[in-house]
Amino acid sequence: MAGTVVLRIDDKRYVFGGMGESVQRLAGEYHARLPRMQHMFLSRCRWDHLAGLPGVLLTMADSVPAGGKASTTVYAPPNIAAWIASTSYFIARKNMHVNLVEVSPQPHQPRGSLVEVFKDKNITVRAVVITSRADQPIERTTEELEAKRQADRNIHRYALF
Repeated sequence: MAGTVVLRIDDKRYVFGGMGESVQRLAGEYHARLPRMQHMFLSRCRWDHLAGLPGVLLTMADSVPAGGKASTTVYAPPNIAAWIASTSYFIARKNMHVNLVEVSPQPHQPRGSLVEVFKDKNITVRAVVITSRADQPIERTTEELEAKRQADRNIHRYALF
């Protein structure tokens, strides 16, 4: 399960990390009231970090008194909007509003730079730009690319038998 940290300051509640499958059960054990979370800062857009999010949103919507409206803001890496849209068929509620903020570094930002994501009277949240060599374009000759394609074809041929 993804690590989750719940921060409570006065009347504000913040979630950092992930919303794994067991997050609601653990929140209940530690008396962290997820339906009152105003801001969720998710570190990755992967299933192990998002599996519990639909349930949390449903719980938030269902805990609102009749005629009321629940609202939360989710800050996450790119593609969170597409992920939420794919679950909207079964988690959409008229009394629930989810603001989505996709946090992604701009191409000109150097590795290790800080990007302010959120600020209120209690906290300031900054994202750190992290890149890997895999994010950098790899220059290869046409011959190298063709040799790699051929090697990949050979692997797939063996996998089919």
